[in-house]
Amino acid sequence: MNETINEMRRQRDRRLRRRLLETLYSARAFAPSGWYGTRAMVDLLAAAGAAVEDEAHAMGLLTDLVNKGLIELRDTRTRKLQPYGLGCLDARIVARGSSLVEETEPPDADIEDERLPNA
Repeated sequence: MNETINEMRRQRDRRLRRRLLETLYSARAFAPSGWYGTRAMVDLLAAAGAAVEDEAHAMGLLTDLVNKGLIELRDTRTRKLQPYGLGCLDARIVARGSSLVEETEPPDADIEDERLPNA
């Protein structure tokens, strides 16, 4: 049973990573620099019914995308003691991330993609 739950969570996270990439890809039309607030992105996903568990979960998904070289994050804290989190980060998609959304980049097993078997 735990294996089933873990597999469901992996599938959910693959889907959420894809949605985050697609949101940033679409945001390029509205933000000339491509930067988009991470809090707004997570709220948008929640409104679309694709909610994350909590802020730590969202940060983990974003960090996964950064580590894969698909997006970049910018720290926008204005106060020295302001905590690091969704409220003080902007994100934007980079060329490799855009290529993945456009399906000109080979699929990534950690991101939902119809080109992968069992996707």
